[in-house]
Amino acid sequence: MEEIREARPKFIKEDYIMDIEKRRPDDPNYDPTTLFIPPGEWKNFTPAMSQYWQIKTTNYDKILLFKLGKFYEIFHNDAIIC
Repeated sequence: MEEIREARPKFIKEDYIMDIEKRRPDDPNYDPTTLFIPPGEWKNFTPAMSQYWQIKTTNYDKILLFKLGKFYEIFHNDAIIC
């Protein structure tokens, strides 16, 4: 389980996570349903992962089953929860 936690992108790790308005979880206006992804991260994504992260930016509080080829996949924090 620790390997999965360490392999997550930096922007979803507890020390770095922010909502879409760049608020941290300790901010009273923090919106846990959204996620901020730094602009420089987008260039590292494959087209499929770009689509995945576009969905997660406004649905961060939901578990996303993402169809990749013939299979549905669960990634990162969603995989840890499941």
